Amino acid sequence: MDANLAVYGAVRYRYNDLGEVELRGMAKALSHARAVGANLFTLPTPVRPDTKRVWSIGDNSRLLRSLTIDTLGRVQLSAIAASAEFSLDGIRFSAD
Repeated sequence: MDANLAVYGAVRYRYNDLGEVELRGMAKALSHARAVGANLFTLPTPVRPDTKRVWSIGDNSRLLRSLTIDTLGRVQLSAIAASAEFSLDGIRFSAD
């Protein structure tokens, strides 16, 4: 995890009965500066996607962020504003 981020709750994944990987947990930027390219955690080999996955997320500040999971299992945020929180709840992808 990037030194500029804290993880709240248990950041976790699960493999569900539909063959999907579901992410859960909350990240928060700790410093007054934006965290750019922050690495949250790395998924283990059996649940890594076979192609890069990207989700775009907007919020009421009109800051568009993206969450990326690459084929090496790195779960990364493109940017998170200072003191902003980011929920992984509801993010899922097919593990096939």
